Amino acid sequence: MPFAFCKEQRQRADLLPDDSWMKALNYTLKRKRQLMVFLEKPDVAMDTNHLEREIRPIPMGKKMN
Repeated sequence: MPFAFCKEQRQRADLLPDDSWMKALNYTLKRKRQLMVFLEKPDVAMDTNHLEREIRPIPMGKKMN
């Protein structure tokens, strides 16, 4: 299981809830389902930047001549 390491690390007694590493572990485990899509289907893009550029081709806030 790819998330076993995260679960093990969360059990460490030396980590406090506000520790950066603990926050990263919690973030990862909260988004496990979404991350599994990316891990199982590498052709899925990591972000939607390419789609956002297509629907917003004109930079916002710039005057057009």
